[in-house]
Amino acid sequence: MFIDNHPQAKLKRLWERLGIKPELDFVSDFSECDGCNAEVSYYDLDNEPGDEALLRIEDELQESYRYLILKQVRTSSEGDWKLLGHVDARGKYRPSQALVLASGGYNWLVVQGQTASGSGVALYNTRLYELTSKGIKLVVDYESEGYQSSFEAWPTKWFTSKIISCENNRGRSVATVEFTVDYSVWSKDDKEVSLFVKRQIAVFEKTSNHKAVLNTTRSSVSNHELKSVYYIDSMTDVDFLQYNYDELVKLATHGNRDQRLWLKSYLKQYAVNSEQQRKLTALAK
Repeated sequence: MFIDNHPQAKLKRLWERLGIKPELDFVSDFSECDGCNAEVSYYDLDNEPGDEALLRIEDELQESYRYLILKQVRTSSEGDWKLLGHVDARGKYRPSQALVLASGGYNWLVVQGQTASGSGVALYNTRLYELTSKGIKLVVDYESEGYQSSFEAWPTKWFTSKIISCENNRGRSVATVEFTVDYSVWSKDDKEVSLFVKRQIAVFEKTSNHKAVLNTTRSSVSNHELKSVYYIDSMTDVDFLQYNYDELVKLATHGNRDQRLWLKSYLKQYAVNSEQQRKLTALAK
């Protein structure tokens, strides 16, 4: 493959000829490689006869990845390749990945990448695409995994997700995603203490002409909770108390010693002065 044989290749003119512009401003535009490598896989991505080529280009030094989706067109005996579209992604702590999801009688392209990093934080993103012979169409784009370390009595938060299903119903794409959030803290004797795990379902719906939105009637998570809990630097004390009140009551009444000690410390240091806080404080005594 050309890129493997020319890892320092200058590719700016190639992207101009293909009409490709960077999708994201925090990844490389791949105009000039510095140790790039590439690999190609074949999948049935457009739900029509014949496989498409998924070309993955990696620039590890710039933490950047580019996916080209190409379809063979029978215009000659050997056939030419038509570019259906491309996807850019970042991979700092781990490489970006692309996979094919078979669901609802269709194949969907799923691209995972990283959107944030820093001291004690990491955030990952998932984008799900529908492909046709005319090109690629973004179905849903959401933050799918994140980690934020604790400080003092504030808990460490780690959330993950998995796509349960995706279907196309008369031009309306529906993706069902299960989110899981795990809270923990460190005790005074430097022992990790698990607090509780919570699972919720988010159903995203998208028509052909609109951005995907959360169907709150079919979801067990609200828009505000989704943006607050399943993100980083976004959850306030009010949010934590409101969205986890039932779980905190269980800790106050049936938690072990370390869990109850943490709850008392948290309520004293961070929780807002509210009826919920007063009830939890009384229960945790």
